[in-house]
Amino acid sequence: MLVEVRKILFPLNILGKSLLKECEHEGLQVPNSQIQGIKIEGDEHPKITLQFMTAHVDAPVEVPLSTHFVLSAMVITCIDHHVPLPRHATKSFKIYAQGLALVITLGIPACEDEKPTHAAHGIEAHH
Repeated sequence: MLVEVRKILFPLNILGKSLLKECEHEGLQVPNSQIQGIKIEGDEHPKITLQFMTAHVDAPVEVPLSTHFVLSAMVITCIDHHVPLPRHATKSFKIYAQGLALVITLGIPACEDEKPTHAAHGIEAHH
């Protein structure tokens, strides 16, 4: 089986907007202030926390978000911007210095014994 892997990088400013929009959509209560930062902790199982400005810069209000919530926000942003995403692909995220990347992994059958997908159906090799 062939494996297609795509990465869509979300710079922190766009990630913040995506997460705020998903908070509003899901009815998640967040402070009525600007995002001070996005805290990303851990490598293997990262935890994402939105940090909101308060009168005390050293004490932002923190709103922890689940992995599922973050992935949903990223996928919805892609849909809103007409970025095609395979429905049956595995979706995860990876941390980069520039932000967070949505990682899309899709298995594509490579031989006759494997069941073809829409992506591979009807394509012939030309020699």
